[in-house]
Amino acid sequence: MVLVFILGLLDLTSAVVLFLLKFFPALKLPALVLAGLLLLKSIVYFFDISSIFDIVSVFIFIAAIFGYYPLFTYAVIFWLLQKGIRSFV
Repeated sequence: MVLVFILGLLDLTSAVVLFLLKFFPALKLPALVLAGLLLLKSIVYFFDISSIFDIVSVFIFIAAIFGYYPLFTYAVIFWLLQKGIRSFV
């Protein structure tokens, strides 16, 4: 149960940092670390459909780190937010 909370916290933190990355480019290093952790989590639970969406989220995350911030990024932010909130309920 504790692992679910930790992974949910990772999703929530990733969503917040991904949102703030557009306004604060200095968050590139924490964003890169969070993208790596999200990728690691997705690889461990690879056969779940949510993990496949998480891998796509990591690619969007990395694109945002390099300054490419498409409108689809907000869908990724909401995806990570709902996963994080769902893990706390």
